[in-house]
Amino acid sequence: MRTLLLSCSLILAACSSAPPSPTKILQTPQGPVQGIFSSDNAQIASYQGVPFAAAPVGELRWAPPAAAPTWTEVRAADQFGTRCMQATDTEGGFFERLIDGHGLSAIKSFAIKRVVAAMDPPPVSEDCLYLNVRTAVTAKDAPVMVWIHGGGHQFGSSDFDYYQADALAEAGVVAVSLPLATLYLNVRPLPARELIEAGVPGIHFYIMSTARHVVRVAEPLRRLVG
Repeated sequence: MRTLLLSCSLILAACSSAPPSPTKILQTPQGPVQGIFSSDNAQIASYQGVPFAAAPVGELRWAPPAAAPTWTEVRAADQFGTRCMQATDTEGGFFERLIDGHGLSAIKSFAIKRVVAAMDPPPVSEDCLYLNVRTAVTAKDAPVMVWIHGGGHQFGSSDFDYYQADALAEAGVVAVSLPLATLYLNVRPLPARELIEAGVPGIHFYIMSTARHVVRVAEPLRRLVG
């Protein structure tokens, strides 16, 4: 995995980089999408911010996951979805622990922490059920890895630069990253009576949601890898 120092350098360099090139249009059961090629490897396609379930808002807030929306026009899959609800001031502590765990020198650790501290907190929303896919354009019958980021159900996101590296795709793996529901809104242990009435006794809706995530990406991925 790239060091955080390199990741921060890439973030700063991105400000002056050329716009990424669009991929071919991919037909999915929900509708056509068009991603972008990796800025580091023109043979790696990245599809970002593709909805895999209906937004858990309103009547769906404490309900089992509903099917994702559909569309007919080409959807630009070139930006990550909004991060799930979380306290934006906890991310600095998470990054500091992550940086300290890399065993870097004091000077490097200090410099990286300053870069992270200077970043504006990203927006968060309940409407955060979007997946990302990275794959080689030559992928054929490739293995699919579905990955959910860490964060203790409190914070984090799959859009971090070091999570979206090309190494897995270059090794022939179709890498799918999903968001993790947080304890703020998306995760809620319901009373047994409510669960039984919903027909799902003994589990949390966020577990159902994660299972739905994996199932719903299966068909689009089969199309993607041929």
